Amino acid sequence: MRITGAFLIVSLMFVSSALADDPPRPTHAGELQLDEVDFKPVQGDAVKADWGEIAVPELHGSNSDRVLRLTLVRFRSTAKEPGAPIVYLEGGPGVSGTNSAFGFLFPVIQQLRAVADVVVIDQRGSGRSEPPTSCDARVIDFLGDDLSEAAMKKTATGTALACAKKLEAAGTNLQSLTTDETADDLETLRVALKVKRINLLSFSYGTHAAAAFARRHPESLERIVLAGPALPDELLKLPSEQEAHAAYVASLAGKDLLRLMRKVHTSLDRKPITLELQDPAIKSIRKVTLHGYALQWLTASALGKREFVAALPLLYTQIARGDTTLLRDFASSVFFGRAPRATNFLVRCAAIPSAKQLARVRRERSGALLSDAINFPEPELCHSLPHGTTDLHRPFKFTRPALVVVGMLDANAPPVRASQLRRWFPNSAALKVENAGHNDLLTYRDVRKHIALFFAGLPITDERVASEPLAFLPVP
Repeated sequence: MRITGAFLIVSLMFVSSALADDPPRPTHAGELQLDEVDFKPVQGDAVKADWGEIAVPELHGSNSDRVLRLTLVRFRSTAKEPGAPIVYLEGGPGVSGTNSAFGFLFPVIQQLRAVADVVVIDQRGSGRSEPPTSCDARVIDFLGDDLSEAAMKKTATGTALACAKKLEAAGTNLQSLTTDETADDLETLRVALKVKRINLLSFSYGTHAAAAFARRHPESLERIVLAGPALPDELLKLPSEQEAHAAYVASLAGKDLLRLMRKVHTSLDRKPITLELQDPAIKSIRKVTLHGYALQWLTASALGKREFVAALPLLYTQIARGDTTLLRDFASSVFFGRAPRATNFLVRCAAIPSAKQLARVRRERSGALLSDAINFPEPELCHSLPHGTTDLHRPFKFTRPALVVVGMLDANAPPVRASQLRRWFPNSAALKVENAGHNDLLTYRDVRKHIALFFAGLPITDERVASEPLAFLPVP
């Protein structure tokens, strides 16, 4: 369950009412300030938790005394002899971990408390943590109304650059938003918690940050869970992996889905269609011109979600027949949603791809089912944007136990990641979840059970667990 705004406001009011009127804020690097609160999740009873902030250096290793304050919540363990604290790292980059704690993550937290304290942190530039990085924009502001590839990339670059300049003028150090800085924040947190090591439970982009911690501070890490993982050395994704996943979905659908998708993309390139969408912000119709690349991007960005995969054959069949009913609903839900924070593109741009990966993406995009739309608006955006750098290509091996959790319907982090990650995590086991997508990966009871057993120190082996079979929407 992903949390909604109204539920979040109520839950935050519940937390705020339990805090002192003016709780002290940490002012120097390494200072941790926590206050006990009644933490009320969206579903379930309130529990006692420690809510507060930790101050970290804006730039680790620099001579500057500027700090950033990161928000976190700690749930105390119910065990008599708790293990090393389990720190949760959310994805994005830029998604709030504490928001997730109010929603889908809460059952995971409750199960893990039987093993150790659970700490959920908003990484720098996300949630309630500093620096502020909201672009105060919607997705459509990064796309424009002419949804051709060239126009989309031009609009995205211009909007992102304007946002970055505005943030920089307000005092945000864009160079500070990197995965390496986040990894070093975790080491500051470990020291502040006064523990020898921490455990990491990471999801999506959070696995990239977790791997950076394993690379930079291996002596401080006990065990690591990588769920829906990114690769430690690349964030740029391969068109061939997207195509292989689409082929897998087509095999489940039992239809010549890939041929239909190519036909629709080609048709839209030759003759774009105009969609009339009800824009809730202006309460009137907004017209957008949809080209093939825009549909490729919409599909690529949602291909890891179960509900979208279930609708995929019907969506493309309708478009081929000239019916845009499902497409309008889907496009509206994406276009008029809030755009990701600037953290998202700044951190990704700092993770500079290797020349080899960049060349492969460019080579594969020609003729690929979804082009390289999964990477939009990168890497072109990064050429125009001031950003930091991340040392993601330095080799490392983390030899303590690791658990890799992959969903068989997850296009964002395809199942092949489990074997690929053994290069960096040789003492790893894979948990493959049948019929699971990306966003729902941590919601399954069997997945939570395996993760808890892993952090409890039990030996693990490669396993498969099943979730509810996927039911495709009927195509008349």
